[in-house]
Amino acid sequence: MEADHSPIEFKDFLESFSYKEGWRFTIQEGTGKLLISTRVRCTRSAGDNQIHISLAFPIPKEGTVDSYMKFVRESVLTIETHEMDEWLWYKGGIYADPH
Repeated sequence: MEADHSPIEFKDFLESFSYKEGWRFTIQEGTGKLLISTRVRCTRSAGDNQIHISLAFPIPKEGTVDSYMKFVRESVLTIETHEMDEWLWYKGGIYADPH
C-alpha cells in the first residue's frame, strides 16, 4: 500500500482499521485516549481460563493515515510484548514476568 500523508481525523481512521478477531479499538469518551481491549488466556491458571485486558493510549492530536498507523502499531506492540513475556517460560517459570 502506498504511503498516505493526507490529514485525517482519528475517528475516521479507526473506522477503516482492523486487527485480530476479538480485539476492540475504541475512543475512550472524554479522555482523548485509544482503548484497546481483548481477551487472552491466563498464564497463571490451569485450563483455558480467559481474562479481559484493556489498555488506554493517548491519541495524537493531529495525524495522517501513516502516523496513526504507526501510533496504533506501537500501542498493539506494547500489549503483544506484554503477552509474549507472560508466555516465555524457562525451567517451569515465567522468564521475564511483566507484572
